Amino acid sequence: MRSTNWIFAIAALLLSAAVPLSAAIPTPDSSEAYNLAPGVDYLKVEYNSLYGGTQRIYILQVDLSNPEIEVGIGVCPDGVRKNTATMGALYDGIAAVNLGFFGMSTSPSVPVGLLKAQGKIYNSFSSSGNDPAVGYFWVAGDRAGIATSDKLSLGLGTDIRYGYPILLQQGQIWHAIDPYEGGDPSLVNGIHERTAIGVTSSRQTLYMVVFDRNDSTASPRGVSCRNLADFMQQLGCYEAWNADGGGSSTMWTEEFGRMNYPSGGTWQRPVHDILFVRYKQVLTPEDSGNPSSPSDHLDMGLTPKSRR
Repeated sequence: MRSTNWIFAIAALLLSAAVPLSAAIPTPDSSEAYNLAPGVDYLKVEYNSLYGGTQRIYILQVDLSNPEIEVGIGVCPDGVRKNTATMGALYDGIAAVNLGFFGMSTSPSVPVGLLKAQGKIYNSFSSSGNDPAVGYFWVAGDRAGIATSDKLSLGLGTDIRYGYPILLQQGQIWHAIDPYEGGDPSLVNGIHERTAIGVTSSRQTLYMVVFDRNDSTASPRGVSCRNLADFMQQLGCYEAWNADGGGSSTMWTEEFGRMNYPSGGTWQRPVHDILFVRYKQVLTPEDSGNPSSPSDHLDMGLTPKSRR
């Protein structure tokens, strides 16, 4: 691990942006920056006044072109939801954030909308009606993106996840949320802790972003999806997408453990799936079943894949 001066870290972010920025990211009132692994940088910034109040923001910047790492969706074993920190460690992660929506009262846990992870389809239902705010995050090797419903294909990537709403397309705030007049105004317009995923136009720089919130004191305050879209745009994203939020919004790193506790509490809501970044895996002779699905090893107790 190496500490990085924030000024150089933020300069690197701005210079690496693949689209013109509408504005520079405001200078934070406090910050931390660390390199977690080749191609994986962690940033934490705090603002005394941003989007109507104090903000605490956790950012992972991932270089998908780096040959030593890979990004994928991890699914809870046997349909038993676990918190993001536990899931990140189970998948040998360098870092992870929570990802998609899921049924809160079902057992075993069921994902809401399409979920394809490590080439395995867990839920093929992807109907979104006529809501243009629905989108799909996808990963295909060293590329990632956010597809609108009309661009969706099960062959789009090895990992695909339904989400809501789209925040950015082609570097612009998505028209369906600005202003949002759809069926779930609380989810989109309300002030919540949030998790967002974004990519630059090269599709090789991935951002995982978590905005914190304390429900008791409103400090940090949290953001709306419109605020979130604005921040992702300023970060340099070409496409961005809102993942599950509220008590699910969590970032974990192998180096530091859990980075935040949603809603100002001392716990993280157990989730159905995560987005992880890890060192590329190498198959061992003990691997069987679907070798590209770590959840098979978790469920069956087989020898984990070794790091390269």
